[in-house]
Amino acid sequence: SKHGHARKQGRSLTYKSWTNMKTRCLNENAVNYERYGGAGVSICSRWLDSFEAFLEDMGDRPSAQHSIERVNGSLGYEPGNCCWATAVQQERNKANTVKVPLNGQRISLAEACEQTGVPYGTAWARIRGGRDWRGA
Repeated sequence: SKHGHARKQGRSLTYKSWTNMKTRCLNENAVNYERYGGAGVSICSRWLDSFEAFLEDMGDRPSAQHSIERVNGSLGYEPGNCCWATAVQQERNKANTVKVPLNGQRISLAEACEQTGVPYGTAWARIRGGRDWRGA
């Protein structure tokens, strides 16, 4: 292939992300199909038909720790709605992420714990118990 990402000695991380995205949206037998294709998550035709176009829009996957994330979960895989993110970054962007007030903003509990030094497990236990996450 002309992009050099599907070479025989091992597909690149970027190419694997592209094929995995297509698998979970298109293959009804894929493990996580019901959360993607089965839930109506689509791939724009530009990316569906061309790895080169996907690579041009997304750039290389920065590391093995990164995966493709849809910024707006109600939209599909398309330019402008996707970025490379680590699992930690993705966890913070999920709809079910616990948000707490800190310094006049609502931020993820994980970020708040990082900023304040409150252990995440402790903060989460406090929230589950109906108390303030800071222990106040």
